[in-house]
Amino acid sequence: MNLWIVLLRGINVGGHNTLRMAPLKSSLESEGFTDVLTYLQSGNLVCRSDLAQADEVQAAIKQLCQRVHGLSLDVWVGEAKQWTAMIDDNPFPQADVDPKSVHLFLAMHPIELGDSQLERLQGLTAFDESMHIQKSWIYLQAPSGIGRSKIAASMEKVVGQPLTARNWRTVQKIAGLIQPG
Repeated sequence: MNLWIVLLRGINVGGHNTLRMAPLKSSLESEGFTDVLTYLQSGNLVCRSDLAQADEVQAAIKQLCQRVHGLSLDVWVGEAKQWTAMIDDNPFPQADVDPKSVHLFLAMHPIELGDSQLERLQGLTAFDESMHIQKSWIYLQAPSGIGRSKIAASMEKVVGQPLTARNWRTVQKIAGLIQPG
């Protein structure tokens, strides 16, 4: 069975798209997913499945969320080795000291930006912020806070696709779920 990291976008935020993890875990298990672990109530899951491809897992979970829980959600799915590689490739070592200042934005599809999009992102970056784009994810260091970041607020629109973000503390906690001990 393959080990998958699953991130649901936009649940339990401001009273919208309410989905508790216990019922989600039960419905996933009834659909054949095993070893389902969750972190927080914000759609962070680790599970095993016989499905061999991330897009198959993504489609199965999207359909389950719609059919069982009545929610149409964007779902990011990745392999455990991909998650570990994203951690290892983090260009901001200060994430270990201040994990709330570094965020990982994950795209549902590979990120392909033209020069004008890159210039727009750079123009939105505050003096103390830094960004690094890689494959289908973006690292953002925002020491003044993500809530004040113009780039964070506009990133999805500029990139042109749904993104789901996690702070570095959550990224590390999810890593702990795939590598217990």
